[in-house]
Amino acid sequence: MDMFATIRQTALMDKYQGNNPELIAGDTALRLATQNSAWALGFADSGKLEAGAPADLILVNLDAPHMRPRHSLIANLVHSAKGADVTDVMVDGRWLMRKRELTMLDEAKILAEAEAHALAMVGRGMKQVREYKG
Repeated sequence: MDMFATIRQTALMDKYQGNNPELIAGDTALRLATQNSAWALGFADSGKLEAGAPADLILVNLDAPHMRPRHSLIANLVHSAKGADVTDVMVDGRWLMRKRELTMLDEAKILAEAEAHALAMVGRGMKQVREYKG
């Protein structure tokens, strides 16, 4: 899943359905995906830059070619950024990822286990999904 793709699709679909390119401004789309989503999940203190507030943040590589021109940071985040552009992640003041390296989890082990479980799932009860007899 790519949160930035979801933000972009939300903004574009609303503009398309409303037949109005001015619907859902970029900052609104970004707020829907961040601060408002946190509030909806019960994290009322999220989205505040103040002493004592949870330190949750991401750092995004703005030097990638698809992030140019850099005339609007919000437009770039909403319409150009990809999940792969995230370089660092901090949650509650702890770095979970630094320079694209996970600091608290074994990524190779997670990927291997996910692959094994996915292959096992496809190998059993999914056969009926693949066959169409109509």
